[in-house]
Amino acid sequence: MNLRSVMSGLLLSGIFAHAQIKTGSVLVYTQTSSGFVIAADSRSTWTDARPQDDNQCKIAAFKSNRVVFAASLGAGYQNAGPLDLEPSWDTFDQAKEVVLQKWPDPVPANAQEAAQRLSSAWATKMIDRWQEVKRFDPGKFAAAVHNHGVLTIGIFAIAYQGQVAMTVSSIIDNNGTISVHPLTDPDCAVDLCAIGKTDIYKRYMSPSFMPGFPPITRAISLVDKTIRQDTTGLVGGKTDALELLNDGTINWKLKKDNCPDSRDASMTGQPTK
Repeated sequence: MNLRSVMSGLLLSGIFAHAQIKTGSVLVYTQTSSGFVIAADSRSTWTDARPQDDNQCKIAAFKSNRVVFAASLGAGYQNAGPLDLEPSWDTFDQAKEVVLQKWPDPVPANAQEAAQRLSSAWATKMIDRWQEVKRFDPGKFAAAVHNHGVLTIGIFAIAYQGQVAMTVSSIIDNNGTISVHPLTDPDCAVDLCAIGKTDIYKRYMSPSFMPGFPPITRAISLVDKTIRQDTTGLVGGKTDALELLNDGTINWKLKKDNCPDSRDASMTGQPTK
């Protein structure tokens, strides 16, 4: 599957009743020789009458663990009350649990294996969450399934042993079976890719787009253009953006005040080593 503009047009105003969409309406990212860059908008939407929220934090930095995570499409469920048997969950919390629990022996041999193991552990948790939704309320689950059966897309990038590697995985419903489908595209290690509402990205993106500018600057510009020009109402708010360098340094280029600088404090509030 070509990731250059994956999932264009799949983000609706919501997944299911009482479930908040905490996902990137547009994520633009790439791996570079010096690391990894990503930018995202800030809008989330609800399926009920509540207004759109333009303060969502769709990129998570785990600085002491040298990990970045971002998600698109169905990334959160909010319990509707005593009659709702499905507990609330959030894909960023699932990712945090995975990051804090690394590594079960043996340790990864290289950066790519490290990224794949994080992604695999996260995907296992997300499959469990979606199976619960399907079991407790098949109607809500059916409303969450988008084109190609996609439920959630997650991006992990990690700096490990002096190198950065990234993985992109899709949680899908394939004729009733929920599974993980790795999304690989070598072009994403060459130039910017996008997930979510990609119409504006496709309009501007080419090797000649902002030649000579750093990848992070180009990614921010594409998200900014999408926020300004998208007419669906699914993209909005401010742009958040960061870079992860090969030495593990994470630099926020743009970040809303309400977004955590780092999410990897342990349950006791102490950073992990």
